[in-house]
Amino acid sequence: MSITLRDYQQPFYDDIWNELFVKNVKRVCGVLPTGGGKSVVIGKLANNLPGRTLILTHRVEIFNQNSEWVKDLGMLASDVNTLRYDNKVVIAMVQTLDARLKNYGDDYIGSFDNIILDEVHILIFEKVFNKYNYDRLIGFTGSPVVYGKKIETSIDNVDYVEDYTLSQIFDTIVCGPSTQELIDLGYLVQDYNIVLRLPDFDKLKESDSNPDGYTSKSMNEVYYNTVSLDKLMEGYYRYAKDKKTLIFNSSNKVNKMIYDHMKSKGINCKMFDTSKNRNINPETGKYYKRSEIIEWFRNEKDAVLINTNVFTTGFDVDDVECIIMNRATKSLALFIQIIGRGSRITNKTFKDKFTVLDLGQNIYEHGLWSQERDWEKYFYSNGPRLKNNLDMLSVWECEYCGYYNVKGTTECGDCGAEKLNAVINGKDKKFKDGQFTIIKDMDPPRGRAIVAYCKKNNLSISEAIKITQNRILELFVSYRVSESFYARRKEDYVDKHGFNKKGFDSRVKEIFRPCYFAILDKKSGLTGNRKRKLNTENERLIKIIEKNMNYDKQQ
Repeated sequence: MSITLRDYQQPFYDDIWNELFVKNVKRVCGVLPTGGGKSVVIGKLANNLPGRTLILTHRVEIFNQNSEWVKDLGMLASDVNTLRYDNKVVIAMVQTLDARLKNYGDDYIGSFDNIILDEVHILIFEKVFNKYNYDRLIGFTGSPVVYGKKIETSIDNVDYVEDYTLSQIFDTIVCGPSTQELIDLGYLVQDYNIVLRLPDFDKLKESDSNPDGYTSKSMNEVYYNTVSLDKLMEGYYRYAKDKKTLIFNSSNKVNKMIYDHMKSKGINCKMFDTSKNRNINPETGKYYKRSEIIEWFRNEKDAVLINTNVFTTGFDVDDVECIIMNRATKSLALFIQIIGRGSRITNKTFKDKFTVLDLGQNIYEHGLWSQERDWEKYFYSNGPRLKNNLDMLSVWECEYCGYYNVKGTTECGDCGAEKLNAVINGKDKKFKDGQFTIIKDMDPPRGRAIVAYCKKNNLSISEAIKITQNRILELFVSYRVSESFYARRKEDYVDKHGFNKKGFDSRVKEIFRPCYFAILDKKSGLTGNRKRKLNTENERLIKIIEKNMNYDKQQ
C-alpha cells in the first residue's frame, strides 16, 4: 500500500524517522493538530518500520481510521479478531488487549519491535506497552498535555510535587505544523469565538481529583439550573440555530435537562452519554449505539448532538458548524480536543469558519483553540517544587527590572511595570455576568472562497449569491444589531462631532460588492445568469436583512 503524504505531513514523518533511525532515540512523541491526519502518518510509519509493529488505540473510530492505511494487518477489538501469527502489523483496542493478556498471558499475540500509541495524552496505554520488550515506542497526540497527575516526593520531611508530563514516557518530542498553519494552508477551518460568564460561575470549586479540575457538586450548581439553561438557549438561538451543533456538558444530569428542553422546543436533537441517558433507535428498539448516533448526526443537516465526554476524540463529522462548551475544564488537552471537533473542512456546506460558544470561560483559562503554543514547555517537566510554599517564597520576579514582588500583586513595586501573564480571578470588564463577549470580530465573506466552494460542488451563480447573502446576514445576527438601532443607522449620517459616517446599507454594499464581482466573473467558472445588476442584488440583500432583523421573535 503506497501512501502519499500531504506537503506538511512529509517533513513531520521525516523528523520522526530521523529521531528513530539517525539519532537512535528509542521513545518519540509526535504532535500533530486535530484534523492534521495522524492516521495517515501512523499508517505509513507502520508499513515502513522494520520488524513487527503493534498499534494501540482506545476508540473504535480511531481503530477503524488507522486500519484503513495499514497493509498486512491483524485487528483485535471486543467484536473483531483477525489475528494471524505472521501479521507484520497488529492494531488493537487497548482495553481488549489488556483483558486478553490478563486471561491468556503476555504471549497472547507475540512480541513486537515497535509500538505506536494514538492519543497518548490519555495515559491508558502504559499497562499494556510496559509488558513488551520493544525497540521503539512512538506516541501521537494533538495536545501533549497531562492534567491533574502529580509525582510526589519527600526529602528530609519536606514535601515536593512535580507535574507529570509525557517526558516521563518519551525521550523527545517532534512537533508538526501548528493549528493556525493548517488553517492558513486550507486544511482546517478558522475558529470564531464567543465567551459567556454565567451568573453563578464564582461557585465553581477547584478539585485535584476531578479530571476537569472542579468538584462535581459545584459544576452542577453552576450548570444544572434554569438560569444556565436559559443562557445556553439564548446562545444557541443567536449563534447556532439551524446549524449542525455539538454540545458538551458538565454532567449526565445537565445532559438530560438540556435535551428535554430542546426537544420540547422542536429542535432536531439527540443525547448520548455514558449512562442510560440515550435515545432509543426506532429501527432496533434499543438504545442507540455510538456508531448509530454518529451516523444519525452525520446525515442530519441541522442536528444537535448533546453529550458529556463521549465525542471528544475519534469523531469525524466534517460539517459541524458550532461547538457549545457548556462546561469549564482545567484540562488544556480536553479543551483542544473538544473544540477541534468543529475544525474539519467540508464540501457538504459552505464553511469558512466554525463557531465556538464557550459558557465555561475556558478561552480565558487556556487561550484560543487556534493560537500558537510551545508544546515543548508542556512536554518537559519543570522539576519538583515545594508542595506548600513558604511565605517568603510567595513572590514573583519582575521581567523588566528583576525586583521580587509579593504574590497577589500585579504591578512591580520598583519600576511600576505590570506583571506579564497575570491571572486575575474575579469580576472584570470582560467578565460581565450573563453577557456574551465576542473574542475576535467575525470576518466578512470572501468572494474567492465562496467561488472555490461552489465550483468544487457544481453550484450555480444563484447558489453562490445565496451563500454570500447568508454570511452577511450572519454578521448582523452575531453582533445582535437591533431593529431600532438598524433603523437609526440604516442611512449614512453625521455623528455628534460633525463627521460623515456610513450607514448599514452602505456597509452592506461594500461587503457584498467584491463577492458579487468574484461570483459573476466569467473566470469563476460558475454557470447561471450573469446579467444580475449590482443595485438589484443590493436591494434584495437589504430586504433579507430587514426581514430577519427581529431575532427575539424568532426564538
